[in-house]
Amino acid sequence: MLASPSHSPSSPDCLECVLDHFGPSLINPASAEKKAAGMVLSMLSRYSDRARLVTAMSELAVEEIVHFRDVVKLILARLRQLGADEKGL
Repeated sequence: MLASPSHSPSSPDCLECVLDHFGPSLINPASAEKKAAGMVLSMLSRYSDRARLVTAMSELAVEEIVHFRDVVKLILARLRQLGADEKGL
């Protein structure tokens, strides 16, 4: 058995199951990162007259897009294709 970061033993079957489904489990985080970036960009448009907010939000937008790009790379490496966003995210 392998030890998880919580120091609880994990069965090899459990680990195998997680790794077999790791690619599809990245779809939701990709969607969340994309949504976060979109919300930040929306705020930039709405409050474009507030210089400090625009500065902070533009940095956050870049960070969220970079996260999205990184998750997309992982998805493509494991699944070779992107799926549609799930509703409710």
